[in-house]
Amino acid sequence: MSQDRKRFWMIVTGLLLCWGLLASMFALYYEYQYTETLRRLELTTIRINVIFDYGNGSTYRRQHKDKLALAGESLLSVTIRLARVKYDVYAIGVLIVSIDGLANTKTRAWLWYRWNQQSKSWLLGETGPDKFTPQNGETIIWYYASFESWPPIPPDPPNTVFSRVWLRL
Repeated sequence: MSQDRKRFWMIVTGLLLCWGLLASMFALYYEYQYTETLRRLELTTIRINVIFDYGNGSTYRRQHKDKLALAGESLLSVTIRLARVKYDVYAIGVLIVSIDGLANTKTRAWLWYRWNQQSKSWLLGETGPDKFTPQNGETIIWYYASFESWPPIPPDPPNTVFSRVWLRL
C-alpha cells in the first residue's frame, strides 16, 4: 500500500507543479496583453477640457477637466456625452439648438470657442461641432453668447475661471 500511496502523492505533486507553471504562464501572458492594450489605448485617446458657460460668468460654468475622448472624435460627440444636447442637422453641418435645456433665442445662442495658448485668447469656432476634432490637451468652451455685437464678446479666460472655482471649494 505504501507504494501506491507514494505514487499517488507523486502524481498529485506533479499535477500541482504543472498547474502552477501553467497558471504563471497565463498570468504573464495576460499581463503582457493588458499592458499592450493600455499602450494602444493611450495612443488612441486624448484628454480635453470642456467648459459650459451658461451666459453669466463663472457662477454658471460647469467644467469637465481632463475628459477622455477618442482621437479623431468630433466636438459634437464629446459634447453629447457631457450634456443634454439638442441640435439640428443642415447640409453644411450641425447647429446646436440647446444645451442642458437652455435653448437658443433671437438674441442669444450657443457658440463654441477654443483656447489659444499662444495668444492667451479664445478663438471662435470656425466650423460646426460635428466637423471639429479637438486635439490632446485642448480647452473648449460652449458659451451662451449674446448677439448684441458681432463677433460676440468672448468669455473669460479659463485660468481665471479655474482659480475662482478652486477658491469657492
